[in-house]
Amino acid sequence: VDSLALGQCVLMLFLPFPEPLTAARLLQRRDRFLADVVLDSGEEDVAYCVNPGRMEAFTGQGARIWLSRSAGSQNRRLRWTWELIEVPGKTVLCGTNTQRPNSIVGELLRQRLLPGLDDWLEMKSEKQLKHPTPSVDPSNADVVSAPEASPKIPKKKRKRADADRITSRLDFWLRQPTGDHYIEAKNCHMVYPDGHGYFPDSVSTRASRHVKELEALVKDGKQCTVMFVVQREDLRGKVRPSAFHDPKFAEACRQAASVGVRFRALLVSCSLAGLTVEREVAVDLAEYDLRPIAGWVAENRDATGWIRSASQRRVANGPFPHEVAKPRRRSKDCFPMALKEQAEQEI
Repeated sequence: VDSLALGQCVLMLFLPFPEPLTAARLLQRRDRFLADVVLDSGEEDVAYCVNPGRMEAFTGQGARIWLSRSAGSQNRRLRWTWELIEVPGKTVLCGTNTQRPNSIVGELLRQRLLPGLDDWLEMKSEKQLKHPTPSVDPSNADVVSAPEASPKIPKKKRKRADADRITSRLDFWLRQPTGDHYIEAKNCHMVYPDGHGYFPDSVSTRASRHVKELEALVKDGKQCTVMFVVQREDLRGKVRPSAFHDPKFAEACRQAASVGVRFRALLVSCSLAGLTVEREVAVDLAEYDLRPIAGWVAENRDATGWIRSASQRRVANGPFPHEVAKPRRRSKDCFPMALKEQAEQEI
């Protein structure tokens, strides 16, 4: 893999949508996972928003979007799933369903189209790991498989021991001739005017934990890869961990890369017919100037986050916790109003 000329590896895999998408306009994103929409027919409905992030720049009223009809929708409360959006100010479509990157990477692996990951002998998705509780720094803890319980240990004590270990999952596991290889896929939707793609668009403790788990696995002799999937075709530069949105994640990536975790990225173009994997692009883990990003984030604020039903306020679009200065005094009367409002923001 190290000898690959990233950006020159043409993959060209097409994944069609099972049935034609339905056009709509976004009225509002509500309570994080709901999207109030109006179909072109004039009918208003609610779609499932399969995206836990802020969806920076993508939640403005009137945005042109496309929905898929949910499989088994007769037995599901919401019949629609939000799949695509026309990037504001452009004629570019971007994927909004964060489950699609896993499907894309999984199909590439199954068809053995990813160089360096095409010689697997066995493959599993959602590979389960068990590791110590947060009382142990995950960046220094070994991630190991759950040991077999000794028959001499009483059942109640075994259950307590299992409860003290947190179970997590990594997206894919391969058994290659050279050993185990773990792969984690990450969805990237943010491309700024500088042409680079950035992940995440909010603080992602889960993503940082995954990278630290991969780092621990590499230290234990395994191979590991983080695969960013950019679901929009207008990427002109590289993919970067966003140190502005989540500095801890960016630092975790750099630390993981220093011990041997590999970082790769795929460019995917979206159409109403389906998703096309165009090529592999480079990942840039070097530090960079954050000041332009601060301005772009501010410009996108009114079309970021979601509306909370209880208060009818837009949340998850304010400053990040690491941007807000900590108050010098803890007195309730002296607590700045801006920080009170920040406490109500959801990341």
